[in-house]
Amino acid sequence: MSSHQNDANYRRAVNEIAANCPGLPARDLIDADPARFPPAKVRSLANKSPEYQRHVVGRAAAGDANPFRPTAATLLVYDTVAFREVVSRLHRAAGLVRREADLVDVAVRSGHPSRESQRSIQDPPRHDGPGADKRSGAIR
Repeated sequence: MSSHQNDANYRRAVNEIAANCPGLPARDLIDADPARFPPAKVRSLANKSPEYQRHVVGRAAAGDANPFRPTAATLLVYDTVAFREVVSRLHRAAGLVRREADLVDVAVRSGHPSRESQRSIQDPPRHDGPGADKRSGAIR
């Protein structure tokens, strides 16, 4: 038995992953192949969502030599798991839409487009601090 397998935190991480992966040989895969499941990655995986844990263990069970390697599916599906992240991203998007609406309003009122009114959402947002004016780029 390796020294990391005697570590109580490591064993708790393995137990957590195994509990979240019913029907998959999580414990056997992790214990049998420390090259694919290094201790640091096992501990990190235990702190991820159960869905992501099942995804990684499922890839390993299917023979993937590097189940932690990011794929398009993991980047899109598991990027936002918690509902609080969705709410945060919606607030950020709403702030960007309000900013663009303010810029359009300025352009319409002035009668001619300016460089500022031509800015797009693609331009990096400017953050001028907590007391920033609404047209400074700070998100409300």
